[in-house]
Amino acid sequence: MKTTKCMKAAVLAGLLTAGSMQALPFISPEVGGMVGTTFDNVSSWNFNDHLTYGAYGRLWLKPGSFRIAPFVKWENITGFSKDNALNVVLNGNDRNNNIQYGAVVGFEFFWLTPYVGAAYSQFTNGAISNTWALNYGLKVKIPVIPLAVGIDASWQKPKLGGIEVEMHRVSLTLGLHF
Repeated sequence: MKTTKCMKAAVLAGLLTAGSMQALPFISPEVGGMVGTTFDNVSSWNFNDHLTYGAYGRLWLKPGSFRIAPFVKWENITGFSKDNALNVVLNGNDRNNNIQYGAVVGFEFFWLTPYVGAAYSQFTNGAISNTWALNYGLKVKIPVIPLAVGIDASWQKPKLGGIEVEMHRVSLTLGLHF
């Protein structure tokens, strides 16, 4: 009788563990950092002019090869240059943050996932109005280790002092998959 209860408990624990392990392939959290610049600087290959930094988190839902990921992204858009990098990083001077939250959709083939989506974009600088942003990019998941590298871009048109300005940013990302 006692052996039967132990066997039932072991079978139930095995089924629950197998069920939760089967769910893991459908969800893949990813967190990481990013370093970027404005798109104009990329097109002229002028990377030393103005670099930004930030972090992101995505929860990739994976039904088949289709991917959808709610995300949160933070970026210091004031950034730094070679002249003020130490002061900005150590003292936190001249911080102007952009926080975006939204979702992207993509299609994974092999280890590549191109994606596109939208996000609500908020700025900590009161002179810049909150707006919507178009996000797009390419993620490459490294097969042996839980890392992903990619290119992430966003395009938005917030108002600065009542005048609409175009912000097109592109970043290199390095993320950790769980």
